[in-house]
Amino acid sequence: MKILLTRYAGIGYHLTLVKNSSGRQKNITALIRNYVPNVRKEPRVGSELNYLLPHESSPVFEQLFEALEKNRRELGIDSFGASVTTMEEVFIKYTSLTYLLAYLHICLVIYYFAQGRVRRSVITMQK
Repeated sequence: MKILLTRYAGIGYHLTLVKNSSGRQKNITALIRNYVPNVRKEPRVGSELNYLLPHESSPVFEQLFEALEKNRRELGIDSFGASVTTMEEVFIKYTSLTYLLAYLHICLVIYYFAQGRVRRSVITMQK
């Protein structure tokens, strides 16, 4: 069930790399893109580089990890690891989207009310 939900949510695997002072993000990203062209960069935290790898790219993970391991010194990578999307991340993604849609709906109601296109009784609760 978890795999189905995470796949449905469009969230894949997280790849985290810790680079040293000689590591260059563009070189590391280029190597990853050779194996996973549709990789998505996530926000960088200090010396950590974070990427999101889609589920459909999992067949090439072995080759990607071997290439990262083989080229660690040249790329300036101290360590790297991968993890599966958690249910918490799926929940956060969908609750954020739900709140955004509710906010947009309220904005539209206010806009149309200001334009005179919506009656007051539509936006007040009936007793």
